[in-house]
Amino acid sequence: MRLELGGPGAAHAADRIARLAKDRWGLTAHGVPGADGMVLNLVGFEPEGHPMVSQSQRKLREAELAELVVDVRQTHPEFKIRMVLDAPRVPDEPEEATSAQMEEAVVALSEAFSKFLDLKDARQIAETGGFLGNVLAAGNLFDQARFFFEKARDMYRLIKDHERAEAMQMILDALEE
Repeated sequence: MRLELGGPGAAHAADRIARLAKDRWGLTAHGVPGADGMVLNLVGFEPEGHPMVSQSQRKLREAELAELVVDVRQTHPEFKIRMVLDAPRVPDEPEEATSAQMEEAVVALSEAFSKFLDLKDARQIAETGGFLGNVLAAGNLFDQARFFFEKARDMYRLIKDHERAEAMQMILDALEE
């Protein structure tokens, strides 16, 4: 992701964002002077096509970044920021998992699924369903992930947690595209 920072406080914000990226997210930030301030490249921020960064991690990073921007604007109200998302990363050659790794993953998912079926608490079902959906979606198993996201959505609706139910529905809508 590239951040275009402008106005008063751009250099200060670039320094703080670079520290946040390094200390909290383990990312590298490269800053260069731009036409109207600074341009900051956050290497590795984009999770698309990257199995190690989940959607929830991305949302957390975006929330932390937004919080930092609000903080900078307390002292520099004219500060401007524009995010430019990178194109999705497509690996050149997908790595082949060994049969032992695949077997281990299948066993772990089977155990998690059987525990999921034994859960009695609606919130636990919703949270576990969302987690399993994320794991499966990260492995490009979208049809299987859809099942868990639907269960999570239904349970969140049951316990009237409308915000999380809507989030699950947004994920399901994205899987349809």
